[in-house]
Amino acid sequence: MLLYLAQHARAKSKEENPLRGITAPGRAETERMARYFSGLEPRIDQIWHSEKLRARETAEIFAKFLSASDRLQEKAFLAPFDEAALAEAALTALTKDALEGPAAALLIVGHMPHLSNLAARLLGAEVLRFRNSGIVALEQTGTDWQLIWMFTPDIL
Repeated sequence: MLLYLAQHARAKSKEENPLRGITAPGRAETERMARYFSGLEPRIDQIWHSEKLRARETAEIFAKFLSASDRLQEKAFLAPFDEAALAEAALTALTKDALEGPAAALLIVGHMPHLSNLAARLLGAEVLRFRNSGIVALEQTGTDWQLIWMFTPDIL
């Protein structure tokens, strides 16, 4: 199973928008990342995002470029301060149930510090520094996870 972790796009301040949707520059940056990512031709089986507007909007952009709008799923355990163990348990269940096979892939669009905590938990070390709209790819081999690649808008 391949796992892609993406941090949501830059969000508006609470004063500007209490729901904290994404900014116009954040949208443009995410569209650039999504366009590039789609060029890698990943086969995304599901896209999970948190209940927060900024994560949903970011996930929708990725889904549009990946032709995966029908695979969006809101998950209650992906909020910024949720326990990473909950997401890990969901990944374990998903691996056993729905996404068997070497080409299966999941994209999670979430928040800091949750994404960092989840990656650290899966990789067994705190090794990643996330960036808005950036994507990290992890691959599961047996019960172990490995970092495959990471890219940010800066390198586009």
